[in-house]
Amino acid sequence: MRGLKASAIDLYRAFPGRVHYTPKDVHAASSISAYDAKVIVPMHGFSSVSAYHDAASAMHRLAEIRVPAIVVHADDDPMVPGSTVRAAYATLPTHVRQVRTAHGGHLGWVGSFREDGWIASYGVARVVEYFKELLAELAITR
Repeated sequence: MRGLKASAIDLYRAFPGRVHYTPKDVHAASSISAYDAKVIVPMHGFSSVSAYHDAASAMHRLAEIRVPAIVVHADDDPMVPGSTVRAAYATLPTHVRQVRTAHGGHLGWVGSFREDGWIASYGVARVVEYFKELLAELAITR
């Protein structure tokens, strides 16, 4: 929240006539939903937080995936809680692999804030492993 708030206030200072919120609005936000209501919704013309979340979500498009893919998600993601996407997972085609964990946060199981901590993270490792399997399957079928 600190980073989001600081960025919103920086944007306000740089373009006070173009944003649709005040620093007071930003400081009053105590959750992601409150931030979305005070900053994102008015700034981008959405009718509500739920309208913004629906427009920004890929969940209603997952069933349309036509190629092999992987979805990696942590249930404790504060931006996209597992409870909000479980129904969409049920619509995934069989060629879309699901990797879900109880913990991992929003950016995926970061080992450290150094670059190698991101590269070697659990989420990235699952994706790399998945693509290696796909490449192996392609080599077998050729």
